[in-house]
Formats: sequence, C-alpha cells, structure tokens
Amino acid sequence: FEPMARGGQGYEAHYRFDESMEVTQYHCHDYYELYIHLHGGEYMGVDNKLYLLKPNQVYIFPPFCMHGLSCTVQMRNYERAFLNLSPEVLKNLGCSQLDLNQFLQGCASGGHHTYQLSDVDAQRFVHCIRRIETSQSGDPDAVERFQDYAYMITIINLLCQVIRRTVPVKDETASNSVIQDVLTYINNHYTQPLRISDLARRFGVSESYLSHEFSRYTN
Repeated sequence: FEPMARGGQGYEAHYRFDESMEVTQYHCHDYYELYIHLHGGEYMGVDNKLYLLKPNQVYIFPPFCMHGLSCTVQMRNYERAFLNLSPEVLKNLGCSQLDLNQFLQGCASGGHHTYQLSDVDAQRFVHCIRRIETSQSGDPDAVERFQDYAYMITIINLLCQVIRRTVPVKDETASNSVIQDVLTYINNHYTQPLRISDLARRFGVSESYLSHEFSRYTN
C-alpha cells in the first residue's frame, strides 16, 4: 500500500524513462492513478487480469486497485507518464458538472481499466503531465496551482472523450484456464491465509504443476 505524500497539493505528475528496469510488485494506493504507457513495457497486471502493454495505452487505477508490471525479460527503454489524483482533487476537477469519482469508478468496476489513445491525444496527455511536473519542481504559488488545474482538466476531459467514443482494451486471455481461476480466487480471498497445497487441492492439480504454471503465467 502506497499512500499519497502528506502535505502536498493532492496531485502529483511524473514522466519517467529508464534504460532498464525490473518487474514491479503489485501495489495499491489511496488515490487515482492515470498512467500512460509509451514504450518498453511487456504486461500490466490489474487485479486478476493481464494486459499486453502497447504504446499510447492509458490505464485508470482507482484507489485500492491492485496493479503492477509483469514481464518475462528485463524491460529496456521503459517510458511512461502518470498523474496521481486524490479523490478530493478529482471532485474539484468535475467543476460541479460531472462526478468524476463515480464516472471513473464505474469504468473500473465494469473491468474497463485501459483505453487506446491516438498519437495526437497521447502527445497532449504527456505534454500536460510534463508541464505539471515542471511546476511542482519548485514551490508553486496559487497562480501556478491554478494553471496545474487547467492542465489536469485538459487531461481528464481528453480521457472522458476517449472513454465515450472507444471500446476498452480487453485483457489477455489466459492460455491456462486453471491459472485464471486460481488468480480470480486469490483476488477474491486475498485477506485469508492462502497456501499452495490448499489451492492445488481446491482446483484438482498437483502442487508442482500449480507452482510451475503460476510462475510461468505471472512471472
């Protein structure tokens, strides 16, 4: 669990490029994350689903949604950008016209976590994030924070329009239905003690098979 930093403005914007990077642990946080993949990743895991990462895909991670990178090889030239928003800031961005918390939660609760952006929309998305990040490098005054809000509204409006006019990107279908069922079970019972022996018995497979196939599928 990764909470938003205390004492901030309730939002954070970041652009990142790493020549090499290892897989990340699944995690969640108490804020919204709007993440755009640009280059170099392999898979994004969201709850019990895996998505094949492609350039210009934007992901919506609501508060307490488990997610993390998955890959079979070390990632090279991994490029992405993301905007973190507290529910309070997201509410303000709706300008009393649209309940953005309900809107984005509704998308995610239906299993719709990622959408494909055009090259032009992706460039606008990243441009706004980088401008917000630049203003945060110092100590922004009220006028600069107001400008940040303008960029965030641009990002949210772009995302809302994309959601309305496009079909969500589907998750990758597991080649092994048993492992998909195991992942679903784990996601629904993660607060309970889980052992390989119990899972193997429940799903009618050997412990060695379950261990090998689970590792191969989820890395």
